[in-house]
Amino acid sequence: RDFCLSRGLGDVYKRQLPAQTVYCRKGAFNGVEERKEFLRDVFMEAIHLYGSDSSKRMFFIEYNLEHPEEFTCCISVPPASKGEHVVHLPEQKALGIFYHGCYESLPDARRELSAYAAAQNLSLSGTVRHTYLEGPPQHKDPANFITQVALVLQ
Repeated sequence: RDFCLSRGLGDVYKRQLPAQTVYCRKGAFNGVEERKEFLRDVFMEAIHLYGSDSSKRMFFIEYNLEHPEEFTCCISVPPASKGEHVVHLPEQKALGIFYHGCYESLPDARRELSAYAAAQNLSLSGTVRHTYLEGPPQHKDPANFITQVALVLQ
């Protein structure tokens, strides 16, 4: 297993997560490798069934703060898509960061961001979103991965 050092939270921001249509499948895995494999499988399934909407972030996972082992893989599909596992997500307010580091350290980033939200007296919905911006296809060193970590606000 690769070891990497977290490069920290960086700048915290508030923003609107855009509305989008996604193909979603639920999973429950604790290990990073199992999650990555499941996300790849869901991505291939979504692209085969619906194609992709490259105008939006291509893929992300969402989960409840209280049950991080249970997550939903979401793949951006064309807005007119309809069918089983297709969800139309509304625009949502969120508190977020662009996290630089390996996937194994994402729970630490989430905890730090949650503590920041609590210190700012922000009301969270309980939903966390990890949007994968740069990872294994772009970088061999996991310390260079970039993930947007967003806590959905109420």
